[in-house]
Amino acid sequence: MIDAGEDVVIDVVARYDGPDGSAIVASCDLYRFAAATITAITSYTVELPPTQADT
Repeated sequence: MIDAGEDVVIDVVARYDGPDGSAIVASCDLYRFAAATITAITSYTVELPPTQADT
């Protein structure tokens, strides 16, 4: 998490498991605040290739 005044950035890597297999995704979320209220959320997400540990 990066606190940049009125903006906060959160960078995450997660693995999701389901009945059809699993996926690893990376996401970056930007939260914009004004007077302690969220005014905008921008999210970027990409699926990552499986690692050898996942095979």
